[in-house]
Amino acid sequence: MDQSDSTASSSGDMISGNSSYRLPPSQNQQFNSGITCSVAVNATSIAANANLTYTITASGTLPTGYKVITYGTKNNVVDQFGGETSTNLILSYTNPGYLAGNYTRYFQIIDSAGRALCQTNTVAVTLQGRGCTLSTDTSFIKVGQAIILNISYAQTNPTGAVLKWYGSNNDVEIAGDNYGQTNINQWVSVANESNRGVRYVRRLVVHNADNSIFCQTNNVRVRVD
Repeated sequence: MDQSDSTASSSGDMISGNSSYRLPPSQNQQFNSGITCSVAVNATSIAANANLTYTITASGTLPTGYKVITYGTKNNVVDQFGGETSTNLILSYTNPGYLAGNYTRYFQIIDSAGRALCQTNTVAVTLQGRGCTLSTDTSFIKVGQAIILNISYAQTNPTGAVLKWYGSNNDVEIAGDNYGQTNINQWVSVANESNRGVRYVRRLVVHNADNSIFCQTNNVRVRVD
């Protein structure tokens, strides 16, 4: 989940960070930075329309140009890949009520060269409200293989619901595309040559008949080779 998501078409958070600088769980610093960091959350369960705040604390002085990057899961599916960045150590979001689920988050602070200075502990939080989750069995597909995206819903979709895809192709945002299939629990498409070399990021948005958002999934990534 991008917990800053307030519109269905926002995709800046979906671009993957440089995973080569991710630290193993046993480490908390790199490059002899001498800096450690931790994160705390204001509550472990957040009601709809209530605020969620992550407070990151770092030891030592952070260098000019540092950034905070986000990793984590929604309902045990990776939904933050290191692409959401900030220069703030206090990250606040409002639960819009359509992103419900169980989330984990941890953060890295990186320097201006993209090197990890430290990595926080992991915190868990539950967002209340309406929820839906997107998952895939594999993130790497070869031409001729099927791309399979599974969708689960925490509630029954409303009458007249419209399902649309949002996301990016090779980091270029796409407009909302109609779901285009009758099975709303599993979307399947066979990759062809036109898909080769494309890095897809997708999330599904269920719209009410008036185009307001009923629920929105996490992002998933698929690359076709």
